[in-house]
Amino acid sequence: MARDDGIRAALARVARRISGRPEEARRTDTGSAVIEDGLRVVFRMGQWSLPMDMPAALGGGGTAPTPGVYGRAAIAGCLAVTLKLEAVRMGVAVGAIEVMVETDVDDRGDFALDGVPPGIERWRLAVVIEGAASQDLRQQLLDNALAVSSWIDVARRAQDMRIELRAPERIDPVA
Repeated sequence: MARDDGIRAALARVARRISGRPEEARRTDTGSAVIEDGLRVVFRMGQWSLPMDMPAALGGGGTAPTPGVYGRAAIAGCLAVTLKLEAVRMGVAVGAIEVMVETDVDDRGDFALDGVPPGIERWRLAVVIEGAASQDLRQQLLDNALAVSSWIDVARRAQDMRIELRAPERIDPVA
């Protein structure tokens, strides 16, 4: 419970700061994905490096999770964390929280076959929250978390995305 108190205090500090200075709530995050070898790519953002690769059946090396694994992890992980944050904010003691993900995909879309769009057709998430006093309270925690979960929102709502093709910078060989 002491850890929950620290989380609650941190949430309150951040909420106070950004409610008084909304300009501090806005930021631009920057990262970059670079193909290193074959289909192996590394995404870097700040101190983090996330390797990705495609399975051997698709010509990759199978050396790391695919981008799709990370996408599913973002959805499930964000919801799990947001559920915990909501429980702490509401003062509800919970035990384990698990978010399971199932997705339906038609791979023809990734190959522009038969007019099938690429990507995920359907998501199914199952949530287990241990320790909350009642089913109604667990449902309230879930409803609150769904209302503020960033990655759930990304999956549900169209985002403004601008894509620009840039010319590679000319690199002069060292003499």
